[in-house]
Amino acid sequence: MNPMSELLTLANLWRSLTDERALAAHQALIGWANEQIPLPGAVFRQFIHLFLRRQLLMKGRVPLADREVELARISCPVLNVLGDRDTLVPPESSAPLPDALSGVDVETLRLPAGHAGLFVGREARKKCVPAIISWLDQRESSRRQ
Repeated sequence: MNPMSELLTLANLWRSLTDERALAAHQALIGWANEQIPLPGAVFRQFIHLFLRRQLLMKGRVPLADREVELARISCPVLNVLGDRDTLVPPESSAPLPDALSGVDVETLRLPAGHAGLFVGREARKKCVPAIISWLDQRESSRRQ
């Protein structure tokens, strides 16, 4: 998706060489990114068929094992987290979620991050994860009252 990604990875590595913490963080992220379990082709075909061709998620019905989950039956608050720079799941593709969950308390949290950057890295630690934890804490404290 990004023709410059390998060069950027090497440039980030070069900048990290003089800082042990930065180097450890860089190696952890690269290790995580390279050690993903491959997605079986049959699972991918099923995903494409159910969610893209039949658009079941947008219709509010998701097959799960031997039953069908109806999104309309969700009654708990939902946090819709979007990364401004997410190229894997662009914000536009997650934005319709509140409409698909009509009648549910859905809050959209748009953060300055890419896909993995929502949970991994310096920006995640400073902005993204604290914002998500704050949302969870607010729901927990209001539930207790």
